Amino acid sequence: MLERFSATIQLIYAAAGGAAPWSDALLAIEDLTGSAAAVINLVPKSPEVPPKNMVGSIAPENVAEYERDYMAMCPRIAAGVAMPEAPYLCDYMILSEAEMDRDPVYDWYKSHELRYFVGSSLAETPQYKIMWSLQRSVTQGHAQRPEIDLVELLNPHLSRALTLADQLGTLSSFARFSSAMFEASPNGLFALDANRTILFANSRAEDYVMAADGLSSIEGRLSALLAPEQAVLDRLIHNAANVESAPGGGWARVSRKNGGPPYAIFVAPLRIQDEELLAQSARVLVIVHDTGEHRQADANMLAAVYGLTDAESLLASALSAGHSIESAAAKLGVQTTTARSQLKSVFRKTGVNRQQDLVRLITSLSLTPRVASARA
Repeated sequence: MLERFSATIQLIYAAAGGAAPWSDALLAIEDLTGSAAAVINLVPKSPEVPPKNMVGSIAPENVAEYERDYMAMCPRIAAGVAMPEAPYLCDYMILSEAEMDRDPVYDWYKSHELRYFVGSSLAETPQYKIMWSLQRSVTQGHAQRPEIDLVELLNPHLSRALTLADQLGTLSSFARFSSAMFEASPNGLFALDANRTILFANSRAEDYVMAADGLSSIEGRLSALLAPEQAVLDRLIHNAANVESAPGGGWARVSRKNGGPPYAIFVAPLRIQDEELLAQSARVLVIVHDTGEHRQADANMLAAVYGLTDAESLLASALSAGHSIESAAAKLGVQTTTARSQLKSVFRKTGVNRQQDLVRLITSLSLTPRVASARA
């Protein structure tokens, strides 16, 4: 389960960068959650902007019918707009079974063997309010706590990825590249042409190049320290720049001259409308994550997502920052035996059995690219 969750998160960010279709990411979510369908709704803020829905297994003609005839009257959409801060929404929170039976949108769901949903509002762009949902059949029934927990666990990743997609132009044709938004990223970001020439770098990326401890600029081109790693980087950049005939990017490792933790590099096609970068033939996005920067998971987030007590969430947060159980206990001013007892409760609530799996799980919420802040 942990491996499938991590693979799904990677695919979500790959879709944000343009290296994978959103439909693939949503199909992976369907497989992870066992839902009948996964849907992202882009609800327009003005009449001039058309509605848009990204789906996994729902047929395109059914999506077009929903957008044309039902989306504007959908009670789920209305509830999401009215309650954007709700951690999740289910049918029973907005309609009774009798009201669902009389609603024309639910009649349309029924014709496509769907009935229930669990979802939430995610992010907001200049054009859209974004929501998402897991669709459920009659036999699956209303979402229960495990499905709700998965929605709340996926929410921050989808929100960040969709906001990133809006910034990069992979969300819709209305989005535009923004160097100011790139500056807000905690990761190093490069825009390259097909020859790996650096056309844009945010401040963090410039710092990495100036340090020259793994990445550098040689004749204006992004370069890695080791020849084998440079070969991998070249291949990924070539594939991202020629996405019509190649897979379209992926992950790479770049070692550091000082022997420290390596850089994790994500390469993806860059689809933009910014006139300046278009004129320079910007084709490739490179996201550089410094694995040596261990970001501590937020205790409030852990409490909300996993239902941890304050003491348990503080312990889990300390463990995500690299503390041992002994040093975490000392930091929090409790006995080691107390911390071990709390850890057992954390294991039970998060569904893992080992400390290393717990750390992997909770840091997945803070170590993925973070340039950001559902349901049909």
